[in-house]
Amino acid sequence: GKACMDGVMSALLAERVFTSSKNIIEGELGILDVLTEYPDKGSVLDKLGSKYYLSDISFKPYPTCAWTHSAIGLLEGIHANHRPNIEDVEEIYIETGPVAFTSAGIKNPKIGTEGKFSLWFLAALALAEGNVTLERFTDTKVNDPDLIRLREKVNANLVRELKFGARVTVRMKDGTE
Repeated sequence: GKACMDGVMSALLAERVFTSSKNIIEGELGILDVLTEYPDKGSVLDKLGSKYYLSDISFKPYPTCAWTHSAIGLLEGIHANHRPNIEDVEEIYIETGPVAFTSAGIKNPKIGTEGKFSLWFLAALALAEGNVTLERFTDTKVNDPDLIRLREKVNANLVRELKFGARVTVRMKDGTE
């Protein structure tokens, strides 16, 4: 959002012939000088005009810790394709990378904001409701008895090699997965 806004503002200012220092990046009191301890202008400027990072930019599909997005997407898919009765869920088995356990390691969130950082709550929410959106991070939602019961069925496992990825299995009481 902010980077996009800055780009648009820069284009609008340039259209009105606003100018700035020609050395705004690498000059004295330029961005590198002010924002880094050891400025390395080569790492920033060597590919300027030939390497573009637009294809490396992505949008966060969920208002949560980015490391939980793979698991959320998989569980939303299971919800959409199978519509499981959450009362019949035996276990939600998740394998995911290390940062999900650090950044989203709150097992028992008490307030809405903590829900964004709880792999357990996010898994329950995605499977039960199929749509993890900002409006769902309320104190009432994280304390919903049905979601708490489902959250307690989440078995989260660290698999360092997965990094941003995840593997998910939902096992039902009748043994189906």
